[in-house]
Amino acid sequence: DGAYAVGSVLAVELTNFMTFGHVRFEPGPALNLVLGPNGTGKSSLVCALCLGLANSPKVLGRADKEGDFVKRDSAVQFGKIEITLRGKKAGAPHVITRRINKRTNGSDWKLNGRDVSKKQVEEMVASLNIQIQNLCQFLPQDKVTAFSMMKPNELLLETERALGDSMLLEQHEQLIDMRKQIRDVESSATNNADKLERLKKQNAALERDVERNKQRDDILKQVELLTKKLPWLKYNEQKEIYVEAKKKTEEGKKLVTTRDKQLKEAMEPVAKLKRKLDAAKDTAKEGQRKINKMASSRDKVYQKVITCEEEAEQVVAALEDKKKQAATFQAKVDQIDEKIASLRDRLDNDPKLVVDLDAITEARRNVQQRSIDVREVNKQVRDVQDDLRRPKMIASQLQTQLKEESSARGKRLQALANSARGGGGHAILKLDAEVQRAKRDGRFKGNVWGPVACEVNMKNIAHSKLYCNYLEQHVPGWVWGAYIVETDEDRTHIRNTMKSIAGCASSVVRYAGDAHAPLTRANGPSKERCMELGVPCTLDQVFDAPAVIKHVLNDNAAIASAYCADDSKGKHYWEAVKDRRTPVDEVLEAGVKCLFTPEARVTIKTSSYNKSAVSKDIITIYAARIFTEVSNQQDTSRRRQELQKAMEVVSEMEGKLKGYEARRRELETSEAQARRHEDQLKKVNKDRASVEASIKRSEATRMQMESINIEQEEKKAKAKLAKVTVARADYVLRLTKLVSQEASEIAACDAAALDALELEGYVEAAKDATTRAQENKDKAEQLLATLRGEQEAEKKRLKEKQREAMEVCQLSDELREKFAALPDSSEECESEITENKRRADAVVLSNPDALAEYQRRCAEIKVLERKTRDSQATYDKAKTEMDEIKRTWLPTLRNLVAQISKKYMHNFGLIGCCGEVKLEEAGEDYENYQIAIYVKFRDNEKLVRLTSQRQSGGERSVSTMLYLLSLQALTSTPFRVVDEINQGMDPNNERKIHQLLCRAATQPGTPQCFVLTPKLLPDLEYNDAVTVMCIFNGPWIADVAKEYSNESFRKRVRAC
Repeated sequence: DGAYAVGSVLAVELTNFMTFGHVRFEPGPALNLVLGPNGTGKSSLVCALCLGLANSPKVLGRADKEGDFVKRDSAVQFGKIEITLRGKKAGAPHVITRRINKRTNGSDWKLNGRDVSKKQVEEMVASLNIQIQNLCQFLPQDKVTAFSMMKPNELLLETERALGDSMLLEQHEQLIDMRKQIRDVESSATNNADKLERLKKQNAALERDVERNKQRDDILKQVELLTKKLPWLKYNEQKEIYVEAKKKTEEGKKLVTTRDKQLKEAMEPVAKLKRKLDAAKDTAKEGQRKINKMASSRDKVYQKVITCEEEAEQVVAALEDKKKQAATFQAKVDQIDEKIASLRDRLDNDPKLVVDLDAITEARRNVQQRSIDVREVNKQVRDVQDDLRRPKMIASQLQTQLKEESSARGKRLQALANSARGGGGHAILKLDAEVQRAKRDGRFKGNVWGPVACEVNMKNIAHSKLYCNYLEQHVPGWVWGAYIVETDEDRTHIRNTMKSIAGCASSVVRYAGDAHAPLTRANGPSKERCMELGVPCTLDQVFDAPAVIKHVLNDNAAIASAYCADDSKGKHYWEAVKDRRTPVDEVLEAGVKCLFTPEARVTIKTSSYNKSAVSKDIITIYAARIFTEVSNQQDTSRRRQELQKAMEVVSEMEGKLKGYEARRRELETSEAQARRHEDQLKKVNKDRASVEASIKRSEATRMQMESINIEQEEKKAKAKLAKVTVARADYVLRLTKLVSQEASEIAACDAAALDALELEGYVEAAKDATTRAQENKDKAEQLLATLRGEQEAEKKRLKEKQREAMEVCQLSDELREKFAALPDSSEECESEITENKRRADAVVLSNPDALAEYQRRCAEIKVLERKTRDSQATYDKAKTEMDEIKRTWLPTLRNLVAQISKKYMHNFGLIGCCGEVKLEEAGEDYENYQIAIYVKFRDNEKLVRLTSQRQSGGERSVSTMLYLLSLQALTSTPFRVVDEINQGMDPNNERKIHQLLCRAATQPGTPQCFVLTPKLLPDLEYNDAVTVMCIFNGPWIADVAKEYSNESFRKRVRAC
């Protein structure tokens, strides 16, 4: 790579890039002619150089996104560019690889096989002085016109950039920026000077008012100072009050201490007397306890004496009773014997007491048999009743169904049942029968509607049959069989009924909305527009129904947003195509999302994931099956036959039931008679048993009665009396002794009680003294509490005064010094404040805001004076720097432009024309320094400026190419790219330009050059510095590609 300049392109390899699946370019070090028909991919090389060297696609003027340059193939996801550049060291090239993601427009970068960032690639490209954005170096096909239309000042900047001397361009840009800065400084200084003069004049007019303001401000400052001291004076006065209250509190504490000492002294004798009193009371209590105990013992002995006396009395009374019993004994014995004899005579001779056991047994057996017969007949009756219940229910249902089938509701219900699948129709009819029965019985809490199909009545309007088809097809099938309720209890009731019916699949809907609210409608065309389009109504307008039913239908099928077209314009009017459109398209464009025509339902659907994705759903209209109002005659005939059979069965079974009931009545009568006979027999047996029981009781009483021995009873009584008398004498002796001991104890207890009573008097006197001492102490404590409260209140007021004073101002040494010259009492201070305010109010101000305005303007004047000084310093510094840069930049630029002009004139002379490059200076307006190109292509013309309007396209191309050739010897860019610059040139100029390019390619220091063109003239001049690369691509030139790639072609090339 020794022949290649640093930064030259050694190779370009493309994969899935633009028109190429894969291609590799290996250009020469000098002039490279890239040839190929249009569309074969010449510009792909230019795009690859731009994008592969980390530049934006906007430089190319083709596309904005990198992904657009990846090959257009659905299977291709990534494109790759690999560019090999000559490095600064021989044998160490830079290999840049860019991998482009077509979907994300993202890129992965590699430099010499290492992953790097785009910024690192940009830095490496800049270090090689590669300027893709400079049109003087990189001129793609889409930018040729832009170059010729470039303004002269822009051409100067691009030329400076192309020369490779970064200092020259930087100095020019610095001069432009400095000039703008100086202009801004000059403008600002002028504005500040004007404003400064105006402010000084305004302040001079306010000086008299300012003096008055100052005088008033001095008075107000004195008022302010007095106002600051006043709260501190009040604080000091409050502090003195607080100190006095604190002294009184301390005196109160001393008084409480004295009273407490006096109380303790008064309480000492009370304690001693209380101890003596307690001892006396204890002695009295102990004596009373002994007395109580003795009294208890005395009472017990006395009670025993009484008991002995009572026992003696009982013995005497018992002996007297025995004597009386002995006198009445014989009379009672005779009476009992007579009763026993009478009962035995009745038992033997009374026929009513004769018991027939066989008759009782036979009667019992007869009753049991009658009961068995009655139970058997009752079972037969219940069986017949059970068998009769189902035929009656079937007959009732059939009668109800036949009655409903004869009505409009019945017909609609039958049509709904006929439309059900499988055995669902029977379940629908059975469920409706149960619901209607529950309605009649009042078992529902609220209103119940349904089935929905039976609540809808089609209006008697034109095209109603067509609207029936629309309505039935639009509403989901489950809705027509649904029931509508108002309460959860009714919904549960119907659901439980449904569970008991096999195959029942109806629905129950609880409506909780506002039935009186208007129906929700989608945004659509106005009524007038609908009539114009042939869409007279929506589905909710073709039938009558309760408001709840319409709301349910709208909630589940949006009937208020479904538009109805009729067949008044012909059945196939809506499908007629005119200008690739149908009337349906016009209606849908008006905002309709659902449209019914005689042939189909058209619905517009929007994707839930992509709101812009809209599809059209078309469903064919079928004939209505529910809203036909026609019942099934065969089913009606079958039900009537079933009803007749059921009634015959009912009649037969009712006859059998009457026979069984008559037999049951006979058996029940016979059973009652048998039971009465049995009860009579049982009563005889019961009466005989009662007489026998009386005999036994009388005999037992007679056996218990014995005769009484009076002498023996008297002996027993005397022995008991002697024993009781001895015991009573012993108890009397003990009672006398206990009474004597009790009297002694009572005397001792009374003495102890008298001592306690005397001590209680002494204790009460001591307590009175203690109470007076306690009252004195309490009064002292109350006084102390009051003093403490007053002290606390004064302390709070003191803190409040301190807070108020500190809010006004914080005391400082400076402030204390100022306060020393002011009054020392709050009254004098307040008086002086009032006087100073009066003096301040006496000062008349014509302009109250004069002082504030004066001070504000003074501050502005200071700021403006400082800004003026800073602006002058900035101006002087910028002017000095600008002059120094200009002394370096302008001579260098003049010299370079002169060299370019000399080379440009030479190149134009070689093609028999004239050209010149001039630097048009603009003094210190560096932004308007320009390079002007003057050309002359005909002898009878003068040199005129090159513009996009004056010269032809071919002349501009020649001028542009010669200008680029003139820059080659002065620039240090590693390569240049020119795409189809020869288009529009006449053959003569094109041949001369080609000759110049070839000669320039042999000159030392000439940068690598790429010239892309779809064609060249025959018999052009070539040399060894020229590399020709022919591009063959595309599906239409395969044969040509084979011809140019065979061996015979290569031999001809080598022969040349």
